[in-house]
Amino acid sequence: FYFCPHLPTEGCRCRKPNLGMIEAACGNFSIDLNNSWMIGDKILDVELGHNAGLHTALVLTGYGRAHARNLRTPPDATVANLLEAVQIIANKNNR
Repeated sequence: FYFCPHLPTEGCRCRKPNLGMIEAACGNFSIDLNNSWMIGDKILDVELGHNAGLHTALVLTGYGRAHARNLRTPPDATVANLLEAVQIIANKNNR
């Protein structure tokens, strides 16, 4: 798990949509960003995914339904829940 302990006003590198958490994960693990996905329920999750060059999925649970109306850049997939996101990713990887 990676999380940002900073307030939005602190301007840190790890707060979404900045790349600090992605960079930390890549430093700790061998991650193929071209085949990775960012799944979340907020605009910032989708923006982080785009900033990192990841595929993105917006789940409509949690904040997702409200945030879907305000996205500036659409995600690769908009799904009802996390299970549906996993199914889409698994189907894409099986092709």
